[in-house]
Amino acid sequence: MIEFQNVSKLYGDKEALSNLNLQIENGEIMGLIGHNGAGKSTTIKSLVSIISPSSGRILVDGQELSDNRWAIKRK
Repeated sequence: MIEFQNVSKLYGDKEALSNLNLQIENGEIMGLIGHNGAGKSTTIKSLVSIISPSSGRILVDGQELSDNRWAIKRK
């Protein structure tokens, strides 16, 4: 399971994500749609550790991504 808990991302004074809460169950397929600047790319970049959230937590199978990045990627 992938879980975003109150994830926010700031670029200077611009808020790209604001308290995103999202849960994706194992085996579930999901798409992100939205207008330009809605935070789609920021969400994906946060999930694959290209960028770090300004606040909040991202969990993968119950493990916090920021603490266990390499172990999670090896799975």
